[in-house]
Order: sequence, then C-alpha cells, then structure tokens
Amino acid sequence: MLEVFRCPPKGTSVLGHLLSLLTMPWRLMFSLVPPPGLGGGWPCFCIALFFIGFQVVLISDFAGQMGCQMNIRPGLTAITFVALGTSLPDLFASKKAAIDEKTADNSIGNVTGSNSVNVFFGLGVPWTISAVAWKIKGADAEWYERYGDMPRVLSGEIKSGDFVVKSDGLGFSVIVFVVCALLTIGTILVRRPAELGGGTAGKYATAAFFTTLWVVYVLMSALAEYRIIQA
Repeated sequence: MLEVFRCPPKGTSVLGHLLSLLTMPWRLMFSLVPPPGLGGGWPCFCIALFFIGFQVVLISDFAGQMGCQMNIRPGLTAITFVALGTSLPDLFASKKAAIDEKTADNSIGNVTGSNSVNVFFGLGVPWTISAVAWKIKGADAEWYERYGDMPRVLSGEIKSGDFVVKSDGLGFSVIVFVVCALLTIGTILVRRPAELGGGTAGKYATAAFFTTLWVVYVLMSALAEYRIIQA
C-alpha cells in the first residue's frame, strides 16, 4: 500500500510527476487486489477481473461522452477512443513482458487474454443482463422505437421483447481487421528470428508499417461508418 503513495525518484520530469498523480487512484484501487499466492490465486484473479471491468466501464462511458461532444458516431468512437483506452495498458504490459521475460510468449498471452476478457466479459455480461431484462420487461414503446422498423422485426423473425444488437458495418470492419492481422503475422514470420530485435532500420520500418496498418483500419472503418464507401 505504501508503494502507491511513494513519490517518484529524484530526477523525474514534471510530466512524470503529473502521470504519477493521475494514476494514483488506479494504483490505490489495484493495491486492494490480494496477492497471487493467497487461495491458489483465485481471489487475486476474481477481484482483479472485477476492477478491470469497472475500469473498462469508466473508459467506455468517458469515451462515449467525448464522442458525443465531438459529434463522432459510436462505431468510430469504439475503434478509436475506447480501443486506445483499453489497449494501451496491454501495449505497455506486453512491452514489459517482452523485455523482462526470456521469451515473448507472455506478450502474446497478455494480448489474447485481454481480448478474451473484453469480448466474453465486457460484452457477454451486459448482453446477458440485457437479454434477461428485455425478456422479463417485454416489448414496450422504447423497444418498438429502437427496433420496430427492422425488416426482421416486421416479418416476425425477431419476436417482441428480444434483445437486439445491430451489426451495421461490423462485417466490413472485421474483414479489414483480418487482412491487417494477416499482414502483421506475415511480417513477424518474415522477420524471424528477430521479431522483436534486429537492426535499427528494420525495427523502425516494422513499427512504421504496423502503425500504418492501424491507421488504414481506422480510416477504412470510418469511411464505411459514415457511408462514404459502401461496406
């Protein structure tokens, strides 16, 4: 607990002190997580998962408000502000694992594990709660206002009171993501055995290429979200 309130070491920049102050609430919250050696690690896992979920909810709400104020559509907000807010911690965790561990296996494990939590926990839990709530509540004016004009509702394929998630341009976004992911994996295989090292030129070129892929993904998804291109 004392580590949370410990001042940064001497020589730390003003930005470092500011970041230390801004991250103190999160460090204080996660200092309440039990040690991994207690109870076989289950208390640590469950409480840390709860705190991570709480943090993701806050990031999602803040990003949603920012997108609303900036008049950005929710789909674009999700793949920019929300994705950056939830993925940047994974980036630094994977970087630290790659530096400190003998191999980079934990870097990959961190990414896949985090995305699994985001999908199964971050989406599965609220979708399950919504499905149960709508089934109990049944169709009302709000339900018909949201989904009444959908062809599958008008045809009776979707019953009144069912929880509906509109996919919109999800298919196109997934296709672009898969293409970028395949290019990323191919680049890593070409660079083997220097996936994380090699010459300076190769490292910077790979980093620039991966950053370009992210920009292309966001740009293509944004164009499809605003109907500038047909998904």
